[in-house]
Amino acid sequence: CVCDENNSVSDKIKEFSKCNYFITKKLYEVVENRFGPVENGKINFSAKKGKAVLVSGSELSDLEKILESAKGTGVNIYTHSELSSAFKYKKLNSYPELAGHFQNYKNDFRMEFASFPGPVYISGNSVPKIDVIRGRIFTSAKYPEFGISKIENDDFSPLIKFALDSDGFKEDIFKQEINTGYTCSDIDDKISEIVDLYNSGKIKHIFILCLIDFFGDKNDYLTKFLNS
Repeated sequence: CVCDENNSVSDKIKEFSKCNYFITKKLYEVVENRFGPVENGKINFSAKKGKAVLVSGSELSDLEKILESAKGTGVNIYTHSELSSAFKYKKLNSYPELAGHFQNYKNDFRMEFASFPGPVYISGNSVPKIDVIRGRIFTSAKYPEFGISKIENDDFSPLIKFALDSDGFKEDIFKQEINTGYTCSDIDDKISEIVDLYNSGKIKHIFILCLIDFFGDKNDYLTKFLNS
């Protein structure tokens, strides 16, 4: 942008923020119409004994297709990364095959994929750069990296077959749960509350922390920040 008295950086940032808000809200509405409504619930980090598939990335539509493919097979489906959002949508959360969210505190794809006892599916637009490639990683990406199996024409039967031939979880594993299912209106109400507190002087500083990669009680990110 061109910085002058009538077009400051601050104004551009505000303009962009408004555009981003309305675009994000519209996208949210489209997704909610497809998979919703949004409900209060919990993201389960436990694992069930049995065969398993890990679905990573951001494509809820891919997750839905895999859940449909797993019907009647006894294969449990686990989400990873951004797909933790699946647990707030009524349609996706109604699948008994959706067993939980598999993630160990930080997005270390190599370690998490290696420790999962079954095949891994990665959305076509979300394939990470990993230096360990095995035949049990699948994707719908148009040009997958060497060693990654390609899913063609939404046929997920090879993924399910691989899961049935894999070890799966040998026993139940019990871990924490976290709440999910906040709607746009819930978030708007909370933001308005914070803004009012800030304008009244009851809040002096606001810090926005990107915590997607830093959740869990084994990470001291917040402790270091609060003590600094």
